[in-house]
Amino acid sequence: MAETSSSVQWRLKGNKFYKSVTDHLSPVIKISRYQEALTCYERAVSLTMLDDEVSSAAKNYGLTSWKLGQLASNSCEQWLVIKRYFKNALRHFNLAYIRGSDNKTEEWRDNVLAHLRGCWEDLSSKTDDLSEIDQDRIITIRECIDYIPCPEMKADCFMELAEYHFQHGVKAIASGDYKVCLTNMRDCYHPLAEAIRYGHNIDRICREHGTMEKDVITHLSVAESTQAREIGDKLLDKVLLDEETLNVDMVWEVIDWYKEAILKVRDLDMKLEAIALSRIGVVYDKVFKIKFRAKIYFNKAIELAHAMTPLTFTSEDWYTKCTETLKMYQEETVQHEQEEEAKAKAEVLKKLKPALDEIDKHSEDKAVDFLKFIYKKYPRKNPAHKLPEIKGEVTFNERYKMLQKAVIHFHPDRVKVDEEGLEAKVLSEEITKRLTARYEHIKSQK
Repeated sequence: MAETSSSVQWRLKGNKFYKSVTDHLSPVIKISRYQEALTCYERAVSLTMLDDEVSSAAKNYGLTSWKLGQLASNSCEQWLVIKRYFKNALRHFNLAYIRGSDNKTEEWRDNVLAHLRGCWEDLSSKTDDLSEIDQDRIITIRECIDYIPCPEMKADCFMELAEYHFQHGVKAIASGDYKVCLTNMRDCYHPLAEAIRYGHNIDRICREHGTMEKDVITHLSVAESTQAREIGDKLLDKVLLDEETLNVDMVWEVIDWYKEAILKVRDLDMKLEAIALSRIGVVYDKVFKIKFRAKIYFNKAIELAHAMTPLTFTSEDWYTKCTETLKMYQEETVQHEQEEEAKAKAEVLKKLKPALDEIDKHSEDKAVDFLKFIYKKYPRKNPAHKLPEIKGEVTFNERYKMLQKAVIHFHPDRVKVDEEGLEAKVLSEEITKRLTARYEHIKSQK
């Protein structure tokens, strides 16, 4: 009786149109005949309440609509037309699977699932050629996912949806658009939750879900860190440029935002952490004028940069700011130390003036007599550093060597300030100057 029902008759009529399509026909004729078949299958579904007949007609409808979607894609039809055919195909494959669950063989139902998966994968591949790839993919998956009856496949679809959001967010943060990244990373949570709901007992889904969830958290943290740093930057600009008087509360708010940026990416992204550290250094340098605090943060930023070797950041503003400011601090420190040393030395020279005047009184003495005076008046700490015993007339070469050794014995580098004091070192410097002058003079005569 079922074979003579109106539904079966319409399905058989549709089969004739479907089977009449051959490879040698033009796309226009193929589309026309598939449309005829589609109309027949649609009538077949609507004219019966029997699950067996509905499932058979719905399966054939799905196959035909899938074919039309492929032809529309090959003919470069508008995406909405292509998507409509694929959606109808998936909807009818789903209907066929559900209505055939009690009256069709397992092999038949597996075949329907295979068609459904193939149609879905085909649809997904079509989105690769779209100009607005990510958004259209996301819309398409959301519209079609309810037509997937198998939990594992449904979980795969939700994972695919999460992946599209994730990739769109990754591209956005790579181009500096943290706002789009934030939106897409947060949009990953629902499909990930649905994926694990449908695939919690499937090891592959659980592994993929775990990996994706970690990646989403990482990139969300990166985007949130970038957002916090940008808020801090804007507030800092206001402090530096717009405010006539220093708003200390706002400055501390700036530092809080930079610290938030650091915490978001600690152990996740050393570069972003280094940038935020350098910004805090700028606050202490430019606003508070507390150089030792600024130096701490600049050095931390540089340490992180060096830890990322072989990556280099010499062309990036934050790194350049750190290195240039630290170099300036170093130069200021050296200059200050030199100035303090010069002041201390000047005080010592005042105290040593009588001794130096006495030395200068002997400046006209012969070389050997001058050396005898110096070694006797200011004996060296090292007992080996003494004037050799003089017997008879001293030759030119002997005087030369005596002066040469005396310069070495009295050299200030041999005086340890922490043991002998600054006065001993300065005195040694002054004696060495005078010995060197005599040495250079005799050396020119050699």
